Amino acid sequence: MNIQEYIEKSQRDFVDQSVALNLRVVELSKEKATWEMIAAFHKAQQAQDERHASARTYEKLHRQTDSVTRPSSIMRPDLREDGDEWTVTYGACIGRGPTPETACQDFDDKWLGKGEA
Repeated sequence: MNIQEYIEKSQRDFVDQSVALNLRVVELSKEKATWEMIAAFHKAQQAQDERHASARTYEKLHRQTDSVTRPSSIMRPDLREDGDEWTVTYGACIGRGPTPETACQDFDDKWLGKGEA
C-alpha cells in the first residue's frame, strides 16, 4: 500500500467513524428526549395525584364537618323507629324516612326550610 492509498483509506475510515459517531449522538439525543418526556409525564402525573389527594382530603373534611354541623346532630332530636319508617322529632319539626339517615336528612331539610314543614 502506497502513501496515497493509505491516506485515502484513513480518510474513508475517518468519515465512517464520524458518521457512526453522529448517528450515535442522534440516537442518544432521542433516548434523552424520550427519558425527559417520561420524566415530565411522571412529574405531571404526580402533580395530578397530589391535586386528587387534596380534593379527597377536602371532601372528607367537608363530610366530617357537615355531619357535626347538621341540625340533626346539634339539636339531638328524638330518633325512633315507627313501623317501617324512622322519625326524627324536635318540637314541631318532624323528619321521616325509611332509614335513620334519610329521616335525619329530611329533618335537616325541614329545619333549614328546604322541605315541607
